[in-house]
Parts: sequence; C-alpha cells; structure tokens
Amino acid sequence: MTLRNVTLNLAVGIAAGIVLIATQPVRAADERGSVQGVVNDASGKPVTGAMVKLKNAERRLTFMVPSRDGGKFEAKDLPVGQYTVQGVGGNFQSNVSAPVSVTANQSAKADVALTTARGPQLPPAWPQRIPEALADKASKDFNALPAGDNKVLVAEKCTPCHDVQRILVKRSDEDNWNHIVARMRARMAAANQPVVSDEDTKKIVAYLSSNFKPVQPYDPNSRLPTELLKGKALNYRAVTYDLADRYAEAARCCDGSAGQCLGGRACRPRRPASIPAPSSSSSSRPRPDRRRRIARASAIRRSTPAASCGCRMARTIAG
Repeated sequence: MTLRNVTLNLAVGIAAGIVLIATQPVRAADERGSVQGVVNDASGKPVTGAMVKLKNAERRLTFMVPSRDGGKFEAKDLPVGQYTVQGVGGNFQSNVSAPVSVTANQSAKADVALTTARGPQLPPAWPQRIPEALADKASKDFNALPAGDNKVLVAEKCTPCHDVQRILVKRSDEDNWNHIVARMRARMAAANQPVVSDEDTKKIVAYLSSNFKPVQPYDPNSRLPTELLKGKALNYRAVTYDLADRYAEAARCCDGSAGQCLGGRACRPRRPASIPAPSSSSSSRPRPDRRRRIARASAIRRSTPAASCGCRMARTIAG
C-alpha cells in the first residue's frame, strides 16, 4: 500500500476533517505525551504496516500511526488525556482497548492483537450518499422518484432549487432529513421564496425518510486500507477530527483564521431567481457553470451562520 493510495483511501473514507502529517516532533502550546506498543497477529507474530488508532474522545481526535519493524509503533506528541487504542491491518483488527492515560512527557504502553475479522469494505462515497460511481449515473427525472402519496409534493417543493438527483443519491435517517428540510426552508426564506408549510414539511420528511434510509451502520474502519502499509507510507500518520456539529459534512470548507463558511459541494443549491449572478468583465468572465457555483456559495454565506459549519479541525490539532 503506497502513500498515494493511503491518502486516497483516507480522503474518501473518513467522514471527518483529516490531515496527513509527517512523523516529526511538533511544538505545541500544551505539553504532550506518547503511546508505544507492539501489533501482533492472532498467532502472536508481529505485524509491520498495520494502522494503530488512538482516539481521544474528549478532544474528538483520532491519531493513526503505522506499526514498523517488529510490529512496534509509537505515537508521539499526543495531547494529554485518555485514549483508546485499536489496531487495523489487512483483513483483521483488534478489539478497542480500555482507556490508556497519556501524561505530559511520559510514554504509556499498549499492545494490540489483530484477532477479529474486519467488516465489509464500503465503496468510495460522500457521507450519507450512495457510491460515487452510482451517484453520477442517478436520474434527474421526476419519474425516478419512488411511488408514494407525497411524490408530487416532494417534486413540487424540493426541485425549484435542484433536480431530483440530489434526492436520489442521499441516504439519511429521519433526524437528518428533518435537518435537511429545515435548512431548505431557511434558505427559501432568505431568498424571499414561498416557504414550505409545517404540514407539508412533515409529509416531505416522512416520504424521504421512508424511501431513502441509511444503507448500513457506519463503521469507521470500513474504508481503511486492506493492504499493509509499506515504503514511505510508514513515515506518516493521519489525524482525524470528529465534527462537533453532527449535521456538518466533510465537503464544507472554512477559512480557519476567520471561521468563515465558504460553502462546498454539500451546500450549493441552484441559485434562486431572486439572487443575481455576480457581474464580471467580458475579458475575465468565468464560464457559465463557474458563475453558478460562485452564486451558490455566495447565497450560502449570506444565509448560513459560520458557526454552523463546525469545522475547527486546524485550530484543535494545533493545540
């Protein structure tokens, strides 16, 4: 498994902010500790190239480091606190350990054994969506919506800003569909469009949540590599941050210095007629599709509070 493949797998598989950093000492404002140990397989033999996950639930951070020669691993520069440890390598993984205490300038011990078969691998997909290979082929025709009492209502209220493809590729539970529809109503109000009534909202959510349910429970290891790491990939570690806002999606982007939500793939409704497209000179005018994307992001920035993005990964990792 090369570094390029590791980066690709992590990029599409983890529904949280992620950054890949070299395993060199990092200066931070608060004091750090470390965890070291050995990864073995079910027979007790050391495993090189497995990934070891160290999760700090309080900080919402998970550090992933590779096991090296002799199955040894060491995770340095960890913020002090309680961590659970789990090894993942090949088609096996370990149980999640009991909490390990990391203290300043000290090294804790934690060995893991890859004794449990991993769950099924999930194909590349955005969070709560069908696989990308299928999403790109999803129909945009109203008739592709499943039959039901509120099919026409959904098409009438939901498609003025986007086509039905966005609905057909989505897979969420009732709570998330409630949030999506509430967000849609807020944007309609911000654009001075007729807002969906409370009664129609209930009907729309009932239709969507019954026809577009989650595919399967989320498994955080489902898109980690099944091949053991080797080469340059052994010199890197990954850090993931679980977004505090459970409704935020990885496609949202923020300017970490100002906390300004910049919009993204997951939040670009079609520009309502009441929102004019940005003007530009003919010599530097962007393509029509580019102008639409600019207008969509602008509309989101006007109607979505920056705090709702929940993207604080860069500042948290920096300490």
